[in-house]
Amino acid sequence: MGVTIYTFFLAVCKMKLLTNYYGGASAFIITGLTLNMIMLSAILLIAFNQQILLKICKALFNLLYKIHLIKDVKKMMCKTEKFITEYRDSISKLKENHRFTIKMFALTFIQLTVFFSTTFFIYKSFNLDKSNILDIICLQSFLYMAVSFIPTPGTAGASEIGFILLLGHLFPSSILSAAMLLWRGISYYFSLLFSGIFSFAVTTLKKKKVFNS
Repeated sequence: MGVTIYTFFLAVCKMKLLTNYYGGASAFIITGLTLNMIMLSAILLIAFNQQILLKICKALFNLLYKIHLIKDVKKMMCKTEKFITEYRDSISKLKENHRFTIKMFALTFIQLTVFFSTTFFIYKSFNLDKSNILDIICLQSFLYMAVSFIPTPGTAGASEIGFILLLGHLFPSSILSAAMLLWRGISYYFSLLFSGIFSFAVTTLKKKKVFNS
């Protein structure tokens, strides 16, 4: 929910920037906007009218059943109803504790801003200065939204293509590949490696503690 609201806000503020893209890049932006609007609409329906959302889901599942993409509409509806109920309960708890909700959104805003700023600092590391941090964060957030639903490990392939389409014009062609690999290495592979090392260290320490006790 935080990512959706964050990206939607940037889209409103930077609509002029987004309308300057054509071809494959525009497809990524349209995908990001579409996913944004669908997610935001779904969140609003869960919060205020779950029955409409359930009717939409049922109609969609029936269509998917007719074209043989799903086998059991009833099973899918049960899973959907369970998910909506859990999500609605979470939203209700957020409504009850306004202070906690504001803190959570503030922390999410900071986290996303830092994460999406990675590309800007890579950009500056190559001594480039024709673009500003807000434009790059906006494009990066749309790239994230557009590829987040692609079912590949770490959105492999789609992220790299999206980076070239949306952010490739910021870098000279001679350093574009290096910039992309640096961005991907920092934003995904470094965090993956760090998390693996950290998890291994914590697990090892716990085992040693249990063994010593």
